[in-house]
Amino acid sequence: MVGTINSIDLGAPVAKERIYYPVAQQPNAAMALVVKTGTNEQALVSQVRSAVASIDPEQPIADVRTMGQWMARSLDGRRSP
Repeated sequence: MVGTINSIDLGAPVAKERIYYPVAQQPNAAMALVVKTGTNEQALVSQVRSAVASIDPEQPIADVRTMGQWMARSLDGRRSP
């Protein structure tokens, strides 16, 4: 894999080396699903929930946010230079 991956903090530099493990080897790991849409984001939530439930009815879905909300959360408390 080549590129810059920053999944924790968008305002912090990424370490030079990273090791990635399969999800199956991280039983307590959280996962995020990001969906891009040209329509109202909230209107898509029930469709995504249905799609996930069709694959795994016991899979919980929590903390649904827009990309703007995720970005604001990551950058919260930082001041612009």
